[in-house]
Amino acid sequence: MRGTKGFTLIELLVVIAIIGILIALLLPAVQAAREAARRASCMNNQKQLSLGMVGFESDRGHFAGYKNKVGTRTTTWVVPILPYIELQEVYDAWAEEVGAGQVKRRVRMSLLTCPSNPPDPLDPSPLGYIPNRGRYGRDDSPAEGVCLNHAIGSPTYVSLGYISSHDGSSATLLLSESLSMKCWVREGWAINDKLLAFGWTTDSTKITDFVSSNHAGGVVASFCDGHQQFLRDNLDYEVYKQLLSPSGRDCSPPMTSVLPAGAY
Repeated sequence: MRGTKGFTLIELLVVIAIIGILIALLLPAVQAAREAARRASCMNNQKQLSLGMVGFESDRGHFAGYKNKVGTRTTTWVVPILPYIELQEVYDAWAEEVGAGQVKRRVRMSLLTCPSNPPDPLDPSPLGYIPNRGRYGRDDSPAEGVCLNHAIGSPTYVSLGYISSHDGSSATLLLSESLSMKCWVREGWAINDKLLAFGWTTDSTKITDFVSSNHAGGVVASFCDGHQQFLRDNLDYEVYKQLLSPSGRDCSPPMTSVLPAGAY
């Protein structure tokens, strides 16, 4: 009589161990690929938003503020650029409700959130990106920021021409990420400036005081010429300040150093 052929217990355990090792080796690669895809999606979102902001600037002659007056209402930087990111219908519906004296519309747009930082399912209209408002407390200085406060009595406007003739649009930040997601409408109640825009101060030492993300090692950021770049979260703070300032030499105190190649 012939014996029955089959796997021994030892052989089965060896096969299971090999499969486990292969999974352990492949898992980091899979996770890295998924994160790369999320980062690429985040860059694409910011690309569309920054082009919308540049389109607004081309039409109006200045960038939108981090706070704006639309009619008699104060709202975020998102609302004025809606027509420039192919969301005219959303803007019109919002404007109709403002005209009626009340805003009820809440729209979730994936364009406004990073895939690595998914919003709360109960948040009706989350916002994961914030613009460069420059130095805190200096909303009257075009040298120190791009998207200033346009909801005040005599707002200061910053144009692409001004930036290009000073530090340059390819070296001046426009948008970045924030983990403190807030509603893009933000109409009808107090708006916390530090949740709507990122900036710099004279007494801080790290960029993570102002921008944040779930991407390992840094944040995705957009520049005034429309290009995107990954900024390290250990970026030298002096370099960060220069990237936010359209004209470093005209800041107070002035930034006299030139950004070296490869500084960011």
